[in-house]
Amino acid sequence: MKHLAPSPRLVLSCPCCNIGQINPDEYRSGIHLNAPIGLFDFNSDNAYTQSVINLIENGIIKQISIIGNYDCAMLKNSIESNEHTFEFKYQSKIKALQKRNDTPLKLIKRICEKAYKGIHEQQQLGKLIQQKNIKINIELISKKNKLTLINYYPNVGIYNTAP
Repeated sequence: MKHLAPSPRLVLSCPCCNIGQINPDEYRSGIHLNAPIGLFDFNSDNAYTQSVINLIENGIIKQISIIGNYDCAMLKNSIESNEHTFEFKYQSKIKALQKRNDTPLKLIKRICEKAYKGIHEQQQLGKLIQQKNIKINIELISKKNKLTLINYYPNVGIYNTAP
């Protein structure tokens, strides 16, 4: 990892969102880490959790942006599909997060907040975030409207800071 130059941000998103097309100057810079529909699982010891830990330990990133595109076709398909029919691997995970009468915007916000919470709940990662004062924000975007809809720092109440 020593060959990577420090970057202001690590971008976490779904690979299908094509966020570089929305605002190339803003989203092309930084290091990108993808998971289908942004369903990151930071609670386990996996390769991308360890990658984020390494980036922070080596001082390569100073900010994490969790990007959610509410125009995601897989997300919309999941909302509109029959409860008992799972057409792709992650659809059951989306259904588990979905609430009655959810819009794509509400559901993608919940998915992004789950990633945010997972980062803070993973013991080593959460501790590093706090020690290194890494800023984490969530941006909900619309590919169709080509703009950022919401850029916010989630309420402290959505994660537990206890060790």
